[in-house]
Amino acid sequence: LRLGSIRSGSGSGFLTGTINNVQLFGRVLSAAEILRLVNHPPALTSIANITVLAGRTLLVTNSATDLDLPAQTLRWSLLNPPEGATINSANGLITWRPSISQSPTTNTIAVVVVDDGTPAMSAIQTFAVTLLRPAEPQMLVSGLSNGSFSLSVTGDAGPDYMIETATKLSPGVLWTPVFTNLFATPPFLWIDSTNGNDSQRYYRVRLFP
Repeated sequence: LRLGSIRSGSGSGFLTGTINNVQLFGRVLSAAEILRLVNHPPALTSIANITVLAGRTLLVTNSATDLDLPAQTLRWSLLNPPEGATINSANGLITWRPSISQSPTTNTIAVVVVDDGTPAMSAIQTFAVTLLRPAEPQMLVSGLSNGSFSLSVTGDAGPDYMIETATKLSPGVLWTPVFTNLFATPPFLWIDSTNGNDSQRYYRVRLFP
């Protein structure tokens, strides 16, 4: 019995390549039985590099096929992901809302998919996510009427806009959050009707997360 050669002593009679997982059976196997013996790694659909503004939510759909019959169950994970990035282990959906402090950077996302074959087979691919820093928020229009102060804020859409106040400007001053616009789409108008008896009040806008 020869595997990978026609006959001994023939220099051209050998298989050019390698042979893996040789098994011998005492009967003829059906086509379905042969397919079940073959265990292939999953095949991933490639993902292009992505550019996103920090503060916006990034959703990336991953796709993979299993060449085995019947198709095996696939599980997804991320290898050393950046802070805040997660993946649904069942469907491969990546969710990441990068923080302002993570920009500007370029991050490598490594996606791993594993089947439930015996032995388990896996595939991995990487893509880059470039985080851009949002523009500094701007206070466009302000006014005081009937004890209420109005403030118009503009900037990039996506981050949360938090408005904070203080009654003085000095080192170590405590700024008090008074309003947060989640996933804001500027410009937006905010009215402070809680001025009270403050002789003066300072305002600032910060971006989150």
